[in-house]
Amino acid sequence: MHARLKTIPIWLIIGLCLTFVLTSCRERPIVQLPKGEQTVTGLIRAAPLSLTRRGTHVVVRDGKEWFFAESSGVTLSQFEGQEVTLTGVFELNIDPHDLPPIDPTRVILSKGMAILSL
Repeated sequence: MHARLKTIPIWLIIGLCLTFVLTSCRERPIVQLPKGEQTVTGLIRAAPLSLTRRGTHVVVRDGKEWFFAESSGVTLSQFEGQEVTLTGVFELNIDPHDLPPIDPTRVILSKGMAILSL
């Protein structure tokens, strides 16, 4: 006995392909930025260098990346691996769908050992 091969209707194949294409092409929402100066806390880590986004560092909370950080006035590398509280203004990233960077004007170690302000 030979196994009979069942043919799949062409309309089903086309329908599945269209469904895949349409559902994978959804645009990510633009990040909504909070207005004015913000104060946020998290673990600061060095971010990989990138030409397609802003941020020299990433702030992590509960094991998840929450936002980037970059500052021309505060050397963030001295706080790498530490829990910090940053005060500054959020800005749009190069791609407005990516995590936003905060430009901190004040950094406080969560242990209360260092305060840097511009």
